Amino acid sequence: MTELSLDGKLVRDGTPDIIREHGGDPVGSVLNEDAYRTPLGAKLIEEVQELLTATSAEETVKELADVLGVLMAIASVSEVEWAHVE
Repeated sequence: MTELSLDGKLVRDGTPDIIREHGGDPVGSVLNEDAYRTPLGAKLIEEVQELLTATSAEETVKELADVLGVLMAIASVSEVEWAHVE
């Protein structure tokens, strides 16, 4: 999972294309692995906060998936195979 930084926030691949499709002009950069670690930590905190404020089962599932995605990205950047975590 490659992520981009737009306005200091991590976004998934494809997000800049969606912004363009809606007439926007995304400004950001692809991060190298070293630069990727710090924003991943911030993204994890953000996603956990959203999980804790989820008010429905559907929202909880979405936020759990987001937290899992960030954890998997952290494992990948740390060169840890996800199978070792499970």
